[in-house]
Amino acid sequence: MASKDPIVRASVLTGFERFLVARGVDTEALLVRAGLSSSTVSDPKNSLPVNSVVTLMEQAAEATGDPCVGLTFAETFLPGGTGVYGYLINNSLTVDDALKTAARFAGLLGQPFDVHYDKDRDGAVLWWCWPQSINEPKKQYTSFALALLVGRLRQLSKGSWEPVFVELPHEPLTCQEKARRVFGNNIHYNSERVALHVDAATLTRPLLTADKRLKPILQVLGERMIANLPQRIDDVAAATTIIRAQLAERRASLELVAEKLGLTSRALQSRLAQHDTTFEILLNEARKLRAEKLLKDTDMPMTEIAIALGFSELSSFTRAAQRWYGESPSARRQKLRSGG
Repeated sequence: MASKDPIVRASVLTGFERFLVARGVDTEALLVRAGLSSSTVSDPKNSLPVNSVVTLMEQAAEATGDPCVGLTFAETFLPGGTGVYGYLINNSLTVDDALKTAARFAGLLGQPFDVHYDKDRDGAVLWWCWPQSINEPKKQYTSFALALLVGRLRQLSKGSWEPVFVELPHEPLTCQEKARRVFGNNIHYNSERVALHVDAATLTRPLLTADKRLKPILQVLGERMIANLPQRIDDVAAATTIIRAQLAERRASLELVAEKLGLTSRALQSRLAQHDTTFEILLNEARKLRAEKLLKDTDMPMTEIAIALGFSELSSFTRAAQRWYGESPSARRQKLRSGG
């Protein structure tokens, strides 16, 4: 079975130590507390546990007194800091090409991250769900990752633009002015996924740094590097990711998940059976986890939560909560918020 321990290349932290030193932070002590060291972080080819990087960024927010240190760091990140991945994006011909490239080669930055790019006549969305094995909280790293992509595309394309909207899987950022400057005015918090929505006109914008001769060479190199990566996403993880994203769109179904994975419904069920599970079990677990997040982190009315989970009526959600928690949704919300 594929490994599920999430890793990320140290290249995502290029310049982070200098960033912290400039703000008077004892970087060595911070790295040690996160289970890292200067030597491991300084080599961009190293693979780091994502949980350690997440912890580092959360601790950096506290140490610097900047509640949005992820956004601040993203604004200072140097072009090309992520190596081949960054150069592939920089040499894409259009925003559309850059987003497709970002999704296709995301494995060069970390695994298991199954990044998706969906496009229709109105625009496109690039999205991913963090593996559930990544510890909470991850607000700083999530906002950093999305801000880095948005900022780079805005910098490389002609003219100013902002996303139609973005989705972030955590509570609202407290630096609202900075968040709006980076992401635009439409930020959807407490989502099930991280997502960037772009309109059709923006997709056609050319990138100023594109090199038509260099991009094919980089593409071949990137494909070769991707092919040599160990397989770290199994059928269960891939299906779970799609289910979680479809819950955000309120349309999770066996047929849609199978289609996203390039399978028939029967083939998907067969593959899941090999792991002693079913689509229904995965959907139920995704609903349970999503329900807990919405109950704890939002003030959404119970009826709205039921709809967000794909239930046709509140009574169905209430019965599900009794199965999951042995209590009503209201009782579960009260217990979660009291730390019980």
